[in-house]
Amino acid sequence: MRSLLFVPAADGRKLDKAMASGADAVIVDLEDSIPAQGKADARMRAAAFIKDAVEAAQRPRLLVRINGFATGLADADLDAVVPARPDAIMLPKAEGGADVILADAKLSAREAIAGLPDGHIKIVAIATETATALFLAGTYAGASARLEGLTWGAEDLSAELGAQANRDGFTGKMAIHPAQVPVINEVFTPSAAAIAAARVVVAAFDANPGKGTVGIDGVMYDRPHLERARQVLARATAAGLTS
Repeated sequence: MRSLLFVPAADGRKLDKAMASGADAVIVDLEDSIPAQGKADARMRAAAFIKDAVEAAQRPRLLVRINGFATGLADADLDAVVPARPDAIMLPKAEGGADVILADAKLSAREAIAGLPDGHIKIVAIATETATALFLAGTYAGASARLEGLTWGAEDLSAELGAQANRDGFTGKMAIHPAQVPVINEVFTPSAAAIAAARVVVAAFDANPGKGTVGIDGVMYDRPHLERARQVLARATAAGLTS
């Protein structure tokens, strides 16, 4: 799978376009692109789409990104989509091999109920979306024969770490000399531009409370971006820059 295209499960038009996009895999998303009040409807739409799409003679691989285990929504996601026979699930917020083993067990039970061969549905885990996950990255080997790939999730991790970009970053730094303190304070205090940008993101989501993603100046932002924007404003407030 060279190219994997995320598509909100609730958007039938985008799902249809994705099938003809040339992507090696289409990921029907039940997670970040779907607001809480739309999850139940999105599950039904995802199942109906996949049930039809898997019958196509030539098609991309069909994955479903379920919600993470910590949300309490994963079981309902699996109940809805497993009978539709997706090729794989994408497991977000995965924290090591133990989560893959748990996903394997949940899939096995539902495959049996749906009359599917054991192991039919594979797993692609997003391995770096939480700080905890970084310390468990070496535990995936041998966790499950279903595990066909690992991928990296930079946006959620950067939000959890307090980074302004998805390459690296935290919210503070230790020092060994007083002369370092002003520089550290300056670097870890949000700039006026960062505060302004964060306000735009928060305002866009506030204006679209039922949306999992919003567009700002031609760029798509989703929930991890909103969380990061809120953190920027909270740090600015703590530094006395906003009220």
